Amino acid sequence: MGSPRFPDIKRPASIREILGRLLETVALEELAIANLINAEAEKIQAVLKEGISGPVSPEELREINLSVSKVLETAVAKEDRIQRRLRMILSFASEVGPSDGKGDGDLDDDF
Repeated sequence: MGSPRFPDIKRPASIREILGRLLETVALEELAIANLINAEAEKIQAVLKEGISGPVSPEELREINLSVSKVLETAVAKEDRIQRRLRMILSFASEVGPSDGKGDGDLDDDF
């Protein structure tokens, strides 16, 4: 993962630009969660395939499983918050309407 990029803001943003940026943050958070889940899957695969440093005891496997479980529970909670925020963004976007006076107000009209 690289460093975050921040937009070069030289003027006040329009509502549509702000909505676009909010949607971009949702997409970036989804990507981060996907990467986190992938890393946890790779951890389990590595342990099951070869073990970290040899054979893994049942207790060690249990500890790894609990660790992965905690990470996934956190990811699910974060996903729920992201989904609520996305619904709020889309609801606000439908209230704002299209920026060009055409269409039905869906973000697809502008993005």
